[in-house]
Amino acid sequence: MICQYCGEEIRGDDLLHVLHCDGRQGAVEAELHARQSDPSTSHAAMAAYDKDRMANAVAFVVDLYRRHGQMADYQLQQRFREEWTAPCCDHLYRQARSSARDKGLIRDTGTTAVNPETKRQQIVWERCDEPAPHIARCPTCGGLTRRILAPH
Repeated sequence: MICQYCGEEIRGDDLLHVLHCDGRQGAVEAELHARQSDPSTSHAAMAAYDKDRMANAVAFVVDLYRRHGQMADYQLQQRFREEWTAPCCDHLYRQARSSARDKGLIRDTGTTAVNPETKRQQIVWERCDEPAPHIARCPTCGGLTRRILAPH
């Protein structure tokens, strides 16, 4: 098996590798692809996916949390729009936030905030330096099959 974070081969006797690998140095992202059942628009989006742009957006989002503190998505979206200088889609901030969460760079604070426009509760996120969670993908559809945080 290959570690989805560092790209090292995990031998049968070293299955605890994922508990020690934070995936931040020399990381190899899990290959992204649309599920076979997804519409053609999803397949087109994956073909146009730019890993460098997403890496920049993730770093930018983490920096926003560092500078502005805890935020719900509606607050992050506003800050992102104000400070991100490159043209982008309306949902890039959310994709970058999700990727930052999956890398253990931000975490759920356990609290929520009410979005004043929608009146719905949203998770409040904060910057952190935790071990990256181990993410397993279904080999057939590519969907996440589990997300387990490594013990501290």
